[in-house]
Amino acid sequence: MIGEAIRRLADKGDEVYSIVGEVTEIDAAGRTCTVQPVAEPEALIYDVRLQADIEGSVGMVSFPKKGSLVVVTFLNPATGYVALCSEVEKVEWTVGEKTLTFDKDGLRIVSEVSDLKTELNAFADLLNSILTTLTTFQLATNVGPTVSVMPNIVADLVQYQLDLANFKTNLNTIVH
Repeated sequence: MIGEAIRRLADKGDEVYSIVGEVTEIDAAGRTCTVQPVAEPEALIYDVRLQADIEGSVGMVSFPKKGSLVVVTFLNPATGYVALCSEVEKVEWTVGEKTLTFDKDGLRIVSEVSDLKTELNAFADLLNSILTTLTTFQLATNVGPTVSVMPNIVADLVQYQLDLANFKTNLNTIVH
């Protein structure tokens, strides 16, 4: 199958080739970059594609780090795309209205309604409120308030609150 594709290209006289170059500029909105070939430093290749549909905003795209090396493969003499990267600045994956971004700051998942970090932090805050209520809960009786409804597990609940605080701190180092 691959051999057949190569023969068809050869029959057309088209030459498929790649070059190695350094990324000099990145246009994140246009999903393109400018590359300076290593073999010909005086030449610049503009509008090198980072994804198949450069006018699109969905799909998966890896943004190479400025100054990193990339392999540019040419579809034709005027159109090239980044086939390989030595370093990636960020990766974006958009499906419908949901976007997953991974970069040096961590992972971010966003939808039209909310994002993962906001929802996980809200959940941790809710659990903390429940634990606080349980540790301070007292019943009123005919002769006055009780000392504690669950004296044997208050220490456990306080430890759960500390564990939850650690979870939230660790969470915020992973997602942004």
